Amino acid sequence: MKIRELKALVTVAEELHFGRAADRLGMAQPQLSELIRRPEADTRVTIFTRRPHVRLTPGGAALVDTAREVLGTLEAGTERARAIAAGRIGRVTLGFSPVAMCSDLPHVLRSFAETYPDVELDLCEGTTAPLRRRLDQGSVDVIITREAEQDETTESVRFALDHINIILPAGHPATTTDPVAPECLREEAFTLFPRSAAPDYHDRIMRWANNAGLSPIFTRATDSWMASLGLVGGRLALAFGTDLLSRITVPGIVYRNLAADPLDVSFWMSWQPERLSPAASRFVDHVRATRPA
Repeated sequence: MKIRELKALVTVAEELHFGRAADRLGMAQPQLSELIRRPEADTRVTIFTRRPHVRLTPGGAALVDTAREVLGTLEAGTERARAIAAGRIGRVTLGFSPVAMCSDLPHVLRSFAETYPDVELDLCEGTTAPLRRRLDQGSVDVIITREAEQDETTESVRFALDHINIILPAGHPATTTDPVAPECLREEAFTLFPRSAAPDYHDRIMRWANNAGLSPIFTRATDSWMASLGLVGGRLALAFGTDLLSRITVPGIVYRNLAADPLDVSFWMSWQPERLSPAASRFVDHVRATRPA
């Protein structure tokens, strides 16, 4: 049966009057009568008795119940489809560098969840290079990393301003001043993440350190900020931190600026417009609305 015929069955069953049912459906009564005759012919079931007044037959009542169920399912499916198309329902997979959580990212996630409660947010931490590969593969929708991705397929917007600083163990002689003169730290042992994790970010730090006259000696690589903080706290190395990371208070470590030109290591939100689902597009628009022009 067609949808028009299902609606006609239900409406006549509710009105038990062909004239009133036709008015509700916005059609002529002969047209409505024809719509009812078709399912009666297809099912070989008399759905309504017409005289002395309109009544549902037992078989007709069963068909009308089925029609109501079908129409209800169709209406629910249509509403869900519209919600998905509008981005009110769906899933967004966000990849982010861990220190991004020191920015206002948690507040952004909360406000998005409050605005779109039926959109699921999947969060995955990672370093820049793996996250960029996942973005290219389509396994994440949006990434927030230290590197701005800008090419023919990818767009980026600055998410959070950040600058490099130095992490020292408490009691280190250089902690008595802020900013610290580069010569006070020359040839000190440092720890830094592997270049393969974020090549551009790694190279910018190295150029900045060398231009400042720091000449750091790298004794070991660490895969996480927490490992770096632990090494500094254990007096095994110094490390490069950032203003956002400085919001994490850890016993035994001190953050200091370096007496050098500031190095911008902002976080950037990147996405591929052609691959965004409606829900992911809502997320991107929500975040962009919270960023300074």
